[in-house]
Amino acid sequence: MYRAAGSGLGLLLFGLQVLLGQDIAVSPPQKVASGAAQFNILGNTPEGILIHYQLRDQHILYAYYPNMQLRWKKTLSLRERQAEIQQVLLMTDSLTVLYTISARGQVLLYALRYGLKLEQPSRTVLLDTLTANVLATMPQLKVRQSHDQKQLLIWYEDVGFAMNKKFYVCCYDIRLQRKWKHAVVLQDLSDPELIDGIADTVGNLLLAMGDRRNRTTPQTFPYRKLMLLHLQASGVRHKVPVEAEHVLLSECLLRRTFSGDRVVLSGIYLQAGSRESGGFYFMIYDTNHDSLVVRSFAGLSPEASDESGKGASGRTAPLRSYRPVDLVVTRAGGAMLVAEAQDISTEYYPNPAFGTFGMTTGFAVSYFHFDDIAVVSFRPDGQPEWRKVLRKRQNTEGDGGYYSSIALHIAPERLYFLFNDFTTGTTVTSFYSLDANGSVERNQLFHAERMGLWPVLRQSRQVSNTEIIIPSIRKNYLQFVRVRF
Repeated sequence: MYRAAGSGLGLLLFGLQVLLGQDIAVSPPQKVASGAAQFNILGNTPEGILIHYQLRDQHILYAYYPNMQLRWKKTLSLRERQAEIQQVLLMTDSLTVLYTISARGQVLLYALRYGLKLEQPSRTVLLDTLTANVLATMPQLKVRQSHDQKQLLIWYEDVGFAMNKKFYVCCYDIRLQRKWKHAVVLQDLSDPELIDGIADTVGNLLLAMGDRRNRTTPQTFPYRKLMLLHLQASGVRHKVPVEAEHVLLSECLLRRTFSGDRVVLSGIYLQAGSRESGGFYFMIYDTNHDSLVVRSFAGLSPEASDESGKGASGRTAPLRSYRPVDLVVTRAGGAMLVAEAQDISTEYYPNPAFGTFGMTTGFAVSYFHFDDIAVVSFRPDGQPEWRKVLRKRQNTEGDGGYYSSIALHIAPERLYFLFNDFTTGTTVTSFYSLDANGSVERNQLFHAERMGLWPVLRQSRQVSNTEIIIPSIRKNYLQFVRVRF
């Protein structure tokens, strides 16, 4: 879900004292079922640090004290047997469980409100009817909350979205009462895809959409054009296209500025027909004037292109392999775009000795590469201030990169990039620290394998200006690590 930049980020450009050293606490191991689990770290509450654990149909809530000792553990179970939990949200002083039920030829969306102690639910509310045909594929829900957690916006595609290009947006207040619902038809895009959105404190939504080039093969730069839709509670809609001649666009990231009336949009672009030529785009949308006030396509200089050519593994890391992973806004009105080199390679192992009549018993192995991190700092006018490449190497086999990628922690003076270092043959969790001037340091955080941990850093979450929670699952034992910078 959207992670707003905390107030500590605003101090990124100011000279506060850096907290030296790290305080690390690890929770007791909990036996869990095997499989690739999902973790939703809800946040720091009066009940402690709340974490939602999901594996297939199993949903469990954990509450931890600040020292990561377990306070309580409860299983989320609903009275309706056909209910499927879609998402668990933290809304001010309560928990809201969104779930769907297929009944009477319809797919219904419900919300169940709990107290933070997860005692008896206060009430169940029918929010919406998602589709009138239970045989159709259940639409994927996109859920965003306002920064103050008092507005809840949900949007989903119509059953016939591929043909009619229609989707629905609903807004609910803190009492889960519907404030408005609008149906939107995207007539300006030939093959639209909903990317991401941001809600404000009065219930308006800024939504980013892309016009896809091709859906038959996965692509790093799938869009020929982006579209920003500013949908207001009154029904007023403003559309702003984002495109450039002979340019292909990656997925974009959206963040609201500290002033609240502007939204920063950024990503990566590639020149059509080229494998290396391109750069980073940076834009600022003013919600008061409903227009793009900054629009910048910053190409890579020859020095920057050479710098990103070879990673620590010796594998090439060209621009086309980078994906935007996070966007950090600053008090000055600029932002830092974080991109990571992600790639998949496949190696075939034929077995000709047993091959007959043109057939083979060979097999293929997929390798997942998560390598260098590129950070670009933009000024408020959209011009790049500096660019850094942080070297790392993560190469795993057949796991989808579950233990790879990074966790980003936004501290008062700097950014911390946490990652698992596999280069030594054992798992060591290290981090880069990057300050507002672009100065970089690399250090070891802890020896994960000696501590019996396999951190899942890509599912971590920052819960305060100084603390980040990292899930770890190894040999069917689940633990959580709290790191305080």
